Amino acid sequence: QDWEDFGSTTFQYPGLAGIEPNTSFYIANVQAVRDCQGRIDVSLYPPPDLAIEPDVTSRTLLSAYESICTPELWIYQDNSLEIFLFNGNSYQPSPSSLVFPNIPIPKLIPDLINQALTLGTSTLLRQFRQSLAQNPNIFNVEN
Repeated sequence: QDWEDFGSTTFQYPGLAGIEPNTSFYIANVQAVRDCQGRIDVSLYPPPDLAIEPDVTSRTLLSAYESICTPELWIYQDNSLEIFLFNGNSYQPSPSSLVFPNIPIPKLIPDLINQALTLGTSTLLRQFRQSLAQNPNIFNVEN
């Protein structure tokens, strides 16, 4: 599946301050934003399909994301990952991801982060890729 990583791009809506996630991805709407560079006005373009916020130094406010209607928001804090889905009015916690419905994201991400801290990021990524190559259907399970 095609996707684009927009990193910490600023997303703004006229009359509101901009939102700048730590990283953000366009997946379903990747074609709609191919020509975008710099700040993205969400009154003209769709919001990112997924935004990720590691709350290390500050706390992410869900209400800030409600202004741009990002469908899925992941917040990592204190060795825990929470998934929030936008229901049209507000964010609700979810045990699973819309983007990766068959992958146990709330368990997998903290485990991978801990391994990266122990092994180093490049070693972890290499081992993870190898395990996926050896068992490409590893995540084809029901939650």
